[in-house]
Amino acid sequence: MKRLLVCIVCSFGSMVYAGQCSLGSVTDSRMFLAGYYHSQAATAFNIRCDHAYNITFSSANLQDVNGSSFVSNGAYKLRTRLTVSGPVDNKWNVPLTARSADSSKYIIAVHLEDRPSIQVPAGIYRDTVYVNLAF
Repeated sequence: MKRLLVCIVCSFGSMVYAGQCSLGSVTDSRMFLAGYYHSQAATAFNIRCDHAYNITFSSANLQDVNGSSFVSNGAYKLRTRLTVSGPVDNKWNVPLTARSADSSKYIIAVHLEDRPSIQVPAGIYRDTVYVNLAF
C-alpha cells in the first residue's frame, strides 16, 4: 500500500520585532496534509501592533488571488486551496491593511483539492507559504 506524505513549510520567523509591532506565537512552522482528498492542515500566529500595518500572504506555487495553489514533488503536482482567516480578507499576494489592534490572530489553512490515486507516486510534496508584514 502506498502512502502519500504532503508537507507545506511556512516561511516566517517565530518572532520579529521592530518599533511597536511583533509577530509571534506561531503554532507550527510546518503544516502536514494527509494523503487523502480534502485533508486539511493549519497554523496560527498573532500580530501585536499599535498602529495600522500591511500584511501579504503568498506561496511559492500560488496560482491566483483566491488561494489556488499546489504541492509538488518536482514532476507531480496536487492542487490545494489556501485560506487565511483573521482581521483581513482572504486574499493572496495582495497587500492587505489591518487596523491597529492590541493583538490579532491569523490562521492559515491548506486543503487538498485533488484525489490522490494509485498513479500518484508516494513522496514529499511541498509548497512554501510566505507572510510579509510591513509597518
